[in-house]
Amino acid sequence: MKQVKIFLLVLWAGVALGSVAAAQSVAQPYPFVEGEVLVRFERTAPPGAVIRAARSEGLSVGRSYEAISARRGQSYVLLKSPGLTTAQLMARLGRNPNVDVVVPNYVKTVRGPVFPADLSFDFLWGLHNTGQVVNATAGTADADIDYPEALGLSRQSGGEVIVGIVDTGVDYTHPDLAANMWVNPLENPTNGIDDDGNGYR
Repeated sequence: MKQVKIFLLVLWAGVALGSVAAAQSVAQPYPFVEGEVLVRFERTAPPGAVIRAARSEGLSVGRSYEAISARRGQSYVLLKSPGLTTAQLMARLGRNPNVDVVVPNYVKTVRGPVFPADLSFDFLWGLHNTGQVVNATAGTADADIDYPEALGLSRQSGGEVIVGIVDTGVDYTHPDLAANMWVNPLENPTNGIDDDGNGYR
């Protein structure tokens, strides 16, 4: 496996941003580079705010992200410290009025493509297209959504994931679904009583 640093540009871009305080209060579930943080400065930060913030805390600028900074009108930088922990950096920079968001520099583990153990997977051009022939028609290589590559980037969830399907019905006896069907643990399906009080028996 290869490890590379991933920069949280999606967070920085404003898709799911919270306050600096909120970012600090969330437990860090994934590995990160100790002593490094990614920082987005406020749009109103004066010229030189990045350098002053770094110098005041004894930090070095590991990298400046000029392209996204110019596009967003805010400075995005990677700051490093030889002596402070990531938690200390987040706490100190979080008090700086020119700092908008500060997050750890997470490490992303990248694996190669992962192929599902599905005997019919080769028929699914949309998921993985190698130009294979399906029903006497050749596909177009790589005209797909890179599903195996996406599986290689996925992380194991911290708990059970339940997916609800809104449809006219599900064949819960189907071999692909039977072992994975969710059963409400608060309901006894054989007693005819609404055990969990949700209006259904």
